[in-house]
Amino acid sequence: MNKSIALFLFLLISIDCFSQKIISGVVSEDETSKNLSGAIVTVEGTTISEITDDEGKFSMEIDLPSAEYVVSVGKNGYKTEFVLIEVFESGDVHLDNVKLSLTSAEKKRRKKIAKELKKEEKKKKKEIEKILAKTKKEKEKREKELKHLQKRLSKKNAKNESNFEENSIASPLNSDLVSKYAQLLGVSSHEITNLALYDFIEEWFDTPYLLGGETSEGIDCSSFTQRLYTTVYDLYIERTAQKQYDSKLTDKFQGKEYLHEGDLIFFTGVNDKTNNISHVGIYLKNGRFVHATSHKKDTGARGVKISNLDHPYWKKRFYAAGRRIRN
Repeated sequence: MNKSIALFLFLLISIDCFSQKIISGVVSEDETSKNLSGAIVTVEGTTISEITDDEGKFSMEIDLPSAEYVVSVGKNGYKTEFVLIEVFESGDVHLDNVKLSLTSAEKKRRKKIAKELKKEEKKKKKEIEKILAKTKKEKEKREKELKHLQKRLSKKNAKNESNFEENSIASPLNSDLVSKYAQLLGVSSHEITNLALYDFIEEWFDTPYLLGGETSEGIDCSSFTQRLYTTVYDLYIERTAQKQYDSKLTDKFQGKEYLHEGDLIFFTGVNDKTNNISHVGIYLKNGRFVHATSHKKDTGARGVKISNLDHPYWKKRFYAAGRRIRN
């Protein structure tokens, strides 16, 4: 045989035997049928190996002669599976879904984790139920106290209140009170006429701010306005600033020039496009209002205090005012 022809035949046979092919497939978990990422697929006895992707798929090129080969598939926590494949001169090899089973140790570990999670969820559920029960109890107690206070205040005789105010004005103690708040508001003493209002403010002045607080140890904005209205005006109003604003008994308006003593003042965040009410206070006189706040840059103090509505911080956040209507 001619040497050239023999060489050609040898090369042809070599190309047929060692032509590149592809082995591909999908690896999944036997217990859940969930595709497994990170599984290692190896053609035993060779350096050919591939790791499955996020969808559990693998695809690798092989350059092997036609023969039978063993492919191993394994991952930490799973039993290694061995699959027998046959590589032909032509055509790719596709493995049907290869399923890996959990090892006994991994099953125990997962069972333990699931048990702990269930226990933790049960614990959290009990804690939430306990908090809800406590909140409900406190709410009922607060509503009962406010109703009792409202009932007691409604029994006051208007004539007695008038006589009390007249006598109070003449006392040195209330004379000092009038002078103090006239100075704080920048008005004349004769404009401070609602002594019940300023007596209430004096009692709560400098009380620390506390979100959700309702006592002299700490109080928030809506609890303060609620207590003030119940005590001073004999009117029960809602507990939160948003509910006080949303109430059908709140006659809302925008113009600051229409503000009267006792009007509610509502504020929002500077860039709050939802217009959610985040703060509430009570208007007094001459652009001043009383409120419970955690902000201190306007006056240097937190808690129950008197602020100026024209201060840049409050001016930017002013949203509306509201006058309560007796039902």
